[in-house]
Amino acid sequence: MITDTIKNSIKAVLDSLEIEVAEEQIELEHPAELSHGDYACNIALRLAGELSTNPRELAEKIVAALEGGLPEEVTEVTVAGPGFINFHLSSVFFAESVKQIQERGDDFGTSDGSAGRKTIFEYTTQNLLKEFHVGHLMSHVIGNAIANIYQSQGAEVRRDSYQGDVGMHIAKAVWAIMASDDPFPADRETPAQKANYLGGMYAAGDTAFTQNESSREKIEVINEQIYSGKNAEVSEVYKNACQWSLESYQSLYDRLGVQLDWQFFESETAPIGKDIVQQGLDEGIFEENDGAVIYRGDEEAGLHTRVFINSAGIPTYEAKDLGLMQLKYQEYAYDEAVIFTANEQNEYFKVVLAAAGEAIPDLAEGTTHIGHGMLQLKDGKMSSRTGDVLSAEELLDTVKERAKAKIADRLDTDGREAVAENIAQAAVRYAILKGDAAKNVAFDTEQALSFEGNSGPYLQYTYARCRSLLEKAAEEGFQPDAGTIWPEETTDIERLLYRFPSVVARAADQYAPHLIATYLHDLARIFNTFYGNTQIVVAADETPYRLALVQTTAQTLKNGLHLLGITAPEEM
Repeated sequence: MITDTIKNSIKAVLDSLEIEVAEEQIELEHPAELSHGDYACNIALRLAGELSTNPRELAEKIVAALEGGLPEEVTEVTVAGPGFINFHLSSVFFAESVKQIQERGDDFGTSDGSAGRKTIFEYTTQNLLKEFHVGHLMSHVIGNAIANIYQSQGAEVRRDSYQGDVGMHIAKAVWAIMASDDPFPADRETPAQKANYLGGMYAAGDTAFTQNESSREKIEVINEQIYSGKNAEVSEVYKNACQWSLESYQSLYDRLGVQLDWQFFESETAPIGKDIVQQGLDEGIFEENDGAVIYRGDEEAGLHTRVFINSAGIPTYEAKDLGLMQLKYQEYAYDEAVIFTANEQNEYFKVVLAAAGEAIPDLAEGTTHIGHGMLQLKDGKMSSRTGDVLSAEELLDTVKERAKAKIADRLDTDGREAVAENIAQAAVRYAILKGDAAKNVAFDTEQALSFEGNSGPYLQYTYARCRSLLEKAAEEGFQPDAGTIWPEETTDIERLLYRFPSVVARAADQYAPHLIATYLHDLARIFNTFYGNTQIVVAADETPYRLALVQTTAQTLKNGLHLLGITAPEEM
């Protein structure tokens, strides 16, 4: 690999200058500005302090020694700023990299760097009997993208959902259904209608629980009866309500392309978690407090105290999460389990993982929690607690209708529906993924649907433009070929294309899909500038090579969009 070649050259020069340095200290990165070169090394800056020398002077000394024996792939080495060493690669190298992209096709960007690593991702997590809202969509989009990226690096990946099928939220909805005049109305036929009905029942139950003492007491009794299964009427309503809820979720999973290896439920994890806590109680990890079992957080570490078994003997969310860790490992002996939730659960998971670190240390060590921001609309954060919830399906439907209107004059009726769905999902997914996942997303429908600028449809449109160019060229008898004559001047497209595998690897290492999104936008922007300034389908010696640039740009866009969970349509 070119990176190894450059590192070896630097190491050889440092050895000749009698400067001892470990190979891992020599790091290469891509400069943010393409004009600054193709690789940059900060070794002079890192060594200057311990050598008591000026970093730029040291960098110039290294460059002077390098110039006597540059690798054939490198045309120039320069010093920039306080002491960065920049490497500029040759046009031959770039032409060869374009050929390699053509040869690798759909595999371009993949690697075996994580081969043998077993990882399970939990990103489809919601409480039954509530609607799948835009917050759940955030976890899905981010978690799915990172799982895809991990898989592309050779890891063995599994995906699971964790459904809250027991707890006070369930009891509230079951109480409201039993108290209603028309439980499970017959006119609620579609999954969306069923989800909407259950969401309304939950909201009604939550209001009654808060405002009416008598209703509160009845709901608390129902909660215990759901756990015990001793009341046949409650069990029947509970069973039917959960079935309706799962049907509605599955409908959305199908739409989003979610393929789950396991669906775990709180009712399964509750007894396991309770046993873990009881054993931890005997070992002094947990303690009794007013009839409950608590884990006392370390105040010095900024952790608060939480209840793991309540005074009624029922395991809380915390205990169930401990049970989930064990249940997952029983099903899949993973190296790492990654959990995605909203940032508002960050402090909660710090306590849970601290408790797990004492009670089940091996599983805690392999568990990573990643918090993400909220999806904010014009009305701010939506909350199912008030019943004023925007479901994920409503958001997708709204964006889809607007997408359909945008392409009405571009496509015939037959193809419009599928393309509009692709565009809607691209608009929503990319709006979520283009920024740091830890930050909130301000979703603007018009901006997200724009065919210009930093949007999913813009990337899709660029891909479709590439495919159209290739089709037009084929009709005129031209084919892409990176092995023929190429222009003397290397384009920014080539300087960016070869970087894709390293961007994907870094995105996997940092759980950062926004790195891929940013890269794809830069590639699309640079390609469209090239397209606007260059005659591509024309009789000229450089035409096959230029078409190879079009083809490899399309391939890279397609591969990158796939990692983000976005489809690349052939026409728009």
